[in-house]
Amino acid sequence: MAKECYLCKRNDIGFGAKIAKKKDYQSLILTIFTELQNMNDKDVICYSCQSTLNKKHAIEIFNHVKSESTEKQFQVWLSDKEVRLDILPEVEKSMIEKDHVSDYQHTVTTESMQANEKSQTPISSKTTGIFRSNSLKKHEDSDLFARTLQYKPYWNKNGVIQYKDENIAILQRAWGRQVEFIIAYSDLTKEGYQLMAIDEGKTGGQASGGFTGGVNSYYYFQRIPKTQ
Repeated sequence: MAKECYLCKRNDIGFGAKIAKKKDYQSLILTIFTELQNMNDKDVICYSCQSTLNKKHAIEIFNHVKSESTEKQFQVWLSDKEVRLDILPEVEKSMIEKDHVSDYQHTVTTESMQANEKSQTPISSKTTGIFRSNSLKKHEDSDLFARTLQYKPYWNKNGVIQYKDENIAILQRAWGRQVEFIIAYSDLTKEGYQLMAIDEGKTGGQASGGFTGGVNSYYYFQRIPKTQ
């Protein structure tokens, strides 16, 4: 028999659908998910409403799990699919809007997944609620994903200087911005960066004044420390 969602009143939730019950949220109902206080043990919440709740309370969930978990448990939680899709984007957006980028970067900078794999320590269901994992899985790109959020604020897709840190830099030679490109190139060489590779980018054709390659080309630099 189909069930009805406690929140949206959708009444066609069939057998096998991903649902959540009151017990999945446990004590968090009193502190975070206050809209669920009147649920009974038989009530269910559809997957769409779960996602909406995650996004609505993303900051509170993030801070709660971080404060109640060990560092290794927290890193495993960060790799959960629902956390990556619903919670982390909302946390990132909030931190950027509040100009707390450095705090957020520090929070999501992770240890290597090797430490997580060695730990084999599941996250407490009391701490994670519906985000608990049945087992510790390998997520080869987990560390990269977490650090993607750290690097995003410094990525300028349409800029001449697309990216720059103490180790590498990427320049874009965009059509109509040749002088800016030359200046940036000169500055990088003065700072000890060396050109390592070139991606010729898009093909221009007639619209580019006859140039057939490199209308938007990309130059990858590596900073070579000076030897004593």
